[in-house]
Amino acid sequence: MSPERAFSFPNGSLLAARKELAADPEGEYPEVGRLAADAADAWLSERFGAALAGSSPTGMALLAVGGLGRRELLPGSDLDLVLVHDKRKDARRVAERIWYPIWDDNCNLDHSVRTPKEVLSAAEGDLKVALGLLDARLVVGDEKLAADVLARVNRLWQARRERWLRALMDSVAARHKEFGDVAFLLEPDLKEGRGGLRDVHALRAASKVTSVLNATVHDPPSTTRQPSWPPWWQPCSPCRALRRPPRTAPGSSSKIRTRWRTGWGKATRTRSWPAWPPRPGR
Repeated sequence: MSPERAFSFPNGSLLAARKELAADPEGEYPEVGRLAADAADAWLSERFGAALAGSSPTGMALLAVGGLGRRELLPGSDLDLVLVHDKRKDARRVAERIWYPIWDDNCNLDHSVRTPKEVLSAAEGDLKVALGLLDARLVVGDEKLAADVLARVNRLWQARRERWLRALMDSVAARHKEFGDVAFLLEPDLKEGRGGLRDVHALRAASKVTSVLNATVHDPPSTTRQPSWPPWWQPCSPCRALRRPPRTAPGSSSKIRTRWRTGWGKATRTRSWPAWPPRPGR
């Protein structure tokens, strides 16, 4: 899928073109990131065509994941690529003819060559792979094959979302514990720390498979729309959010059932409105 803008590559170097875009005094992010991703698409399309050596691209597609998939390619970003093929015998040869020019250009590369079945199997066994595939998009190649693979990945996420979102929450909590809070450290890790770039990516990933978060992230604020929580997803402990119980007449007693995912499970308390139920453990 070639971009509309034409890019020049000094001495055939993608890295040089990316540095030129980053050095433009009038360039601003995220536009520069999108332009760098478009330049990478154009350069990779040329390499893909040369690697095929005149053979048909049917049954083979080059997918971008990670920052390249999101079109957020920073000057030091890796090229995250997956060459998907429908059991073509020349897949390894084509892959090598794409990967080696990238290495020769001193660009960092995270690569894999897989069939559609292998893509799904890798996602099943590795949360990082599953998260990366949420941002996957076609760079060049067989559009039908790419669309089928991405649709199957999305269906897999919908089927595994409860387990994977819980694993995502656990990984976010572990990362926060290791790297600390961006807002309060003298030298914070802006990518891995709490409130950093990884948290934005985690929220975006969750929004793609969770209807409530998707509405919150992508829809404009509404004073009338009331979110409808899926039965498996309750307000989670990182935000300390609780469902607001139904209001009753002052002084009357009502049974307030609150749920949270903090490890203590569910609790049921009886209180008179407007008192809020106590926190877990109190």
